[in-house]
Amino acid sequence: MKPDQKAYLHMVFVLERTGSRAAFRAEDRWSALTDWRTEPSGRYSRAMVRDRLLDSAEAVLAERGTHGLTLAAVAAHAGVSKGGLLYHYASKDALITALIERLIADFDQLIASFRLERPGWYTRAYIEATFTVLAEKDVDLARRRWAAVCAASTDPALREPLARAQRRWLSEGLDEEPDPDLSQLARLAADGVWEAAELDAKLVGPDRLAALRKRLLALVP
Repeated sequence: MKPDQKAYLHMVFVLERTGSRAAFRAEDRWSALTDWRTEPSGRYSRAMVRDRLLDSAEAVLAERGTHGLTLAAVAAHAGVSKGGLLYHYASKDALITALIERLIADFDQLIASFRLERPGWYTRAYIEATFTVLAEKDVDLARRRWAAVCAASTDPALREPLARAQRRWLSEGLDEEPDPDLSQLARLAADGVWEAAELDAKLVGPDRLAALRKRLLALVP
């Protein structure tokens, strides 16, 4: 038995002793240990497997909506057993939390890619990152990913990490900006464009997006 499998069996034992996984059936436990698709290997690292499962969760959200996001549906889309999915994400809440964490990390990385080595860079980077997402070649996919995860986070406790990130994005580095109020207003305006694009993609096509991006960037140094 591999170390990961031993650790997993220990986790199952603890969860069942505490009553937090009553529905985790014996066949799910066994399939988690025998499902090669979810076991890290020389070909697939743990991170790669977990990312693939999150991709499937996003696809299920896009196809079926919030109510259609179930562990069984995600496992079926990924082509793994439910136990294999539970090996990496112990509950639906854990899966949603991982989706949100990946979302936040991806957008932070995108903002950082526009960093300028001078004070007051963050607002310009935030605007550039926002419009980069909106102007992706596969626009529907870029918007759907964010909208789906937000829709899944209907529980305030699950939504809090995203709300906390949003507060950070809207306040980061404002004390370094020449005009903090204008800078925050520009970030909020970029968010407004995003909201409008999610509601009606035709409202802000490529040309309009380019014009709005240019206008917002002109507001900040």
